[in-house]
Amino acid sequence: MTILVTGYGPFDDEAMNPAWETAKCLDGRVIQNERVVAAQLPVNIHENIKILSSLIKTYHPSIIIGLGIAPGRSVVTVERFATNLLDLPTPDEGNNQPIGIPIVPEGPTAYQSTIPIKAIVKNMRKAGIPSSVSYSSGTHGCNQVLYWLLHQAVEGEMKTKIGFIHLPYLHEQVANMIFSTLSTYPPSMSLETMTKAIEIAIHTIIETKEDIEIAYGLMC
Repeated sequence: MTILVTGYGPFDDEAMNPAWETAKCLDGRVIQNERVVAAQLPVNIHENIKILSSLIKTYHPSIIIGLGIAPGRSVVTVERFATNLLDLPTPDEGNNQPIGIPIVPEGPTAYQSTIPIKAIVKNMRKAGIPSSVSYSSGTHGCNQVLYWLLHQAVEGEMKTKIGFIHLPYLHEQVANMIFSTLSTYPPSMSLETMTKAIEIAIHTIIETKEDIEIAYGLMC
């Protein structure tokens, strides 16, 4: 069986993206007899779907975990929902900028990820990794990938476990940022820690039949 881990590549002026760097570290590993295959996605709302479609046909993965960067977040965040909305504040690499457009016309408003998100967070925290459940995957490509995958699973009756995890900046990225005051530097995390976090997530998905009930909700 195959576990597919996708990660967005560098975009804007960044030389690296923690999503792809983390996915790349996991490529080829065997976790509980399942082989991890990593694939890089472009920050392009049309091309990423073409690539995902091809990967699913090639590997028929039992688990798909999408990775993306969430600048400003200080912890690893496991996404609970994907909404049927593309609303890009800036154009992607293909100069696409849909505003208020559904990902799947006539599709449901939202889907819930099919990985045990709370169990994953609990196990990450147990390992000393700052992590949290997230209730918004945004309205850009990350949300699109999660929604599209979940929709494909429902429409195609796939039994694939599907989820998306956002990562902070890498230390190396923050080190090269220039700010006028110390307090404006965004939080970051090491590649080793993020790789360990995703490895824990994979183990948890394989081992957990039903998610745990624990209060990880957020106050407004």
